[in-house]
Amino acid sequence: MKINIVLIEPPNFEHSRVYEEIITLYYECIKDLGHEVIKSINIFKQDYLNIIIAYQFLEYFPQMSQLKYIVVQLEQLSFSGGWFDNKKDLFINRFIPLLKNALDIWDYSLENVKFMNKYNLNSTLIPFGFHEIFKTIKHADNKDIDVLFYGSTHQRRWDIIEKLREKCNVKSVMGIYGYERGELISRSKVIINIHAYENLKILEQVRLFYLLSNKCFIISENSESNPYKDGFVTLSYSQLVERTIEWLKKDEERNKVALKGFDIVKSIDTKGLINSSLNKLKDFIN
Repeated sequence: MKINIVLIEPPNFEHSRVYEEIITLYYECIKDLGHEVIKSINIFKQDYLNIIIAYQFLEYFPQMSQLKYIVVQLEQLSFSGGWFDNKKDLFINRFIPLLKNALDIWDYSLENVKFMNKYNLNSTLIPFGFHEIFKTIKHADNKDIDVLFYGSTHQRRWDIIEKLREKCNVKSVMGIYGYERGELISRSKVIINIHAYENLKILEQVRLFYLLSNKCFIISENSESNPYKDGFVTLSYSQLVERTIEWLKKDEERNKVALKGFDIVKSIDTKGLINSSLNKLKDFIN
């Protein structure tokens, strides 16, 4: 099968690198499965199966009905938070036609799958697991950053960060990727994950699977579902500050949790789930 992973990148968009690990995961898994696979930006190919990343930047156009494509759905689906906050009409009128015409929709979140079911959108649940290519972090012997947060700083995130900053050495960054981000991760005792919206508790797998793959210790706010189980520490929002400070004193226990998280992310068969989806599409592709 010939497969084109296409990233939709609008003009002057500064944060396309947020998709780097996801594109790499799909690319490496598909290559391992023996398919011919390429990566493109804003270029669809008629004779390929196109796997669309960042579909929310795409306008459905009539010629798309002639394309064979899968949509990778990475947004947190809700009309009360996230990309589609107060945008129900936009989702129904602009994106449902795009999603309905897809041969499959790959989504990482059980909550998102349930959301799409309400609109008769068939999808495949594919949580993010381990691939050898992601073992890139060499942990510092002496970690000088107590708590690291990276991502957009919505107010409820910022409130926790500021409270932690009063008690320990906190680093908060946005818009850094690759080596620069990896260097900060390697120096951090705790990476903290906080939901952007109080009423939207979908786990940020895009961020966490890479950290788990590198044996990082994570503290995360509770989520509705969690494929990584007890591979990291989960807490209520109100517990985040106090309990994070406690965990900073437990070096050996942090290492044990990080190793468990690594074992769990390795057990998630992303490649097998991708293979199952692609096998179901053979009759439509050939």
